[in-house]
Amino acid sequence: IKIDLEKRELFLQKYSKHKTHLQGMLDQMAIAVWDKPLNTASPKQMIEFFYNCMRLPHQYKFNKGARTLTTDREALEKLRFNFYAQPIINTVLAIRDVDKKLQFLRGAVDADHRVRTSFNVTGTETGRWSSSENPFGGGGNMQNITNELREIYIADAGCKLAYVDKDQAESRAVAYISGDAAYIEACLSGDLHTTVARMVWPDLPWTGNLKSDREIAEQPFYRHFSYRDMAKRGGHGTNYYGSPRTMAKHLKVTEELMKGFQDAYFTAFPKIREWHHTIARQV
Repeated sequence: IKIDLEKRELFLQKYSKHKTHLQGMLDQMAIAVWDKPLNTASPKQMIEFFYNCMRLPHQYKFNKGARTLTTDREALEKLRFNFYAQPIINTVLAIRDVDKKLQFLRGAVDADHRVRTSFNVTGTETGRWSSSENPFGGGGNMQNITNELREIYIADAGCKLAYVDKDQAESRAVAYISGDAAYIEACLSGDLHTTVARMVWPDLPWTGNLKSDREIAEQPFYRHFSYRDMAKRGGHGTNYYGSPRTMAKHLKVTEELMKGFQDAYFTAFPKIREWHHTIARQV
């Protein structure tokens, strides 16, 4: 895909400036803790800072069967319960997010001002395609680009770029396969994912007006995901029998909240649960 070099340069300047600001904030907090700045790109420094200096509970991951100490995103998000560590962790994660954008903008573009990717047809457990850097070391994951960064992509002369998406195709498939009349009606009569958002986060200032509630649901919830984005994922996950523990982990909510949500979800759409049981018996 062709790249708008001028737009790319503007983003590079914007994100570089933002990273400098974030790093300055982090350095002030780190100096207050251990009298020196903190390099977020150094696993050794990160482990020393959070586990030895701040004495937070150790977080581990399994890599090829080996259990290793880690400060990856999942580990740091688990440590945000600590009052003193929370602002530091939030800043570290923000810096890492900006770093990924800068890395993409600096390294993904080939000499002819295009971005190329490799599609991995059998790269996921779900059967969906994934993408990664191209065989020559450029490019990257082209399926996980924020709406803002998409502005750098431009069409060739005489061509146009378009975004095509079927209307709630996954949900409609579940509705008709399970035969749940209420879920079919929900898919046909309104904004299904905003309805799910109201179920998961009932304390938001919902109005009952579909347009107004859609605006509330589109507010940021986690990183670049809105409440509606996360409700969409929660609905899909529940449709395919995701456990409360697994869904809570991915949606960044409590397990108790997900249990309550799924109870309400299956009460509203009982045929989906029956469909799950039918599939389980067949298996």
